[in-house]
Amino acid sequence: MSDSVGFIGLGIMGEGMAKCLLKSGRKLHVWNRSTAKSTALASEFPDAVTVCETPAAVLAACDLVYAILSTPEVVKAVYEMEHGVLAGVRDGSTKIVDCATLAAEDMARLNAQVHERGGRFLEAPVSGSKGPAAAGQLIFLTSGDQVGHGLNRAGQCRARYAVSVLSPPRPCRQKLPMPLSRTLCRSFPGAL
Repeated sequence: MSDSVGFIGLGIMGEGMAKCLLKSGRKLHVWNRSTAKSTALASEFPDAVTVCETPAAVLAACDLVYAILSTPEVVKAVYEMEHGVLAGVRDGSTKIVDCATLAAEDMARLNAQVHERGGRFLEAPVSGSKGPAAAGQLIFLTSGDQVGHGLNRAGQCRARYAVSVLSPPRPCRQKLPMPLSRTLCRSFPGAL
C-alpha cells in the first residue's frame, strides 16, 4: 500500500485540513461530491493529489483515510452508496478517521459498519472553523480503535490538540462548548 493518505470531503473544513496534510509533505487521494473542489486541489498540488472517482477508490488506494462530511444525511449517503466508503473497507488494513460532528447514534452506526467489514474506526470530531482548519489549529476529540492510529498523522494536519475520551462512540455525545473545550485541551498540550 502506498504511503498516501485518503481524504473524503473538501468542504469548509476539509479543504484546509487536506492542504495542511499536503504542506506537511503527504500525498493525497481525494474524493468530494463536487469534483470541482477535487480538481482545484489537484491543480494547486499537481504532484501530490490524485483525484478518485469514488470514495471506495480512495480506500482502495490508502490504508488511512480521513472523512469530514457536512451533515448526517450526507455522511450516511457517502458511506452507504454504491462504491461508497463502506464498499471500500478492506479487512485488516482500512483505518477511517471520521472528523464530522454527528449524533452519538450516527457514530455508533458507522463504527459498527466499519468493524463488520474488518476495518478500524476513529471518531474524531474537530472543534474549530474554516480559519483554524487552514491554519492547522483544530482540536480533535477522539475515541475509537487504538486512538493514536490516525492521530499520529493528524499531527501533520497541524492539529493544535488531541484529546482522547472513552471507548467509542463518545466525543459526539461529550462535545463541549468551545471555551470549555479549550480550557480542557490546554491541560493536554502535545497530545499528538
